[in-house]
Amino acid sequence: MLRIDLVFADEDASTTQLRNNVRDALHLLDLAPRWTEWRAAHPDLPGFARGQPTPSVFVGEKRVTAADGTLPGRATVMMAIQESVARR
Repeated sequence: MLRIDLVFADEDASTTQLRNNVRDALHLLDLAPRWTEWRAAHPDLPGFARGQPTPSVFVGEKRVTAADGTLPGRATVMMAIQESVARR
């Protein structure tokens, strides 16, 4: 099963943009729009997501970043999803 986690500290424009990028990427890949959202301070936040910048998206427990370290766009998220699916 494809695991996608979105971690954020606050509901702000960056969180909204990243959430939209994840949703759009899944739609374009004809995959169900399913992912788990976590508040960064949640006590059950998975270990791989602890201490990472927020907002962040993880595909297969691996943080997805743009080449310049900024929020990943839809195409970057799509590539991470495709790579994760191909490895399975």
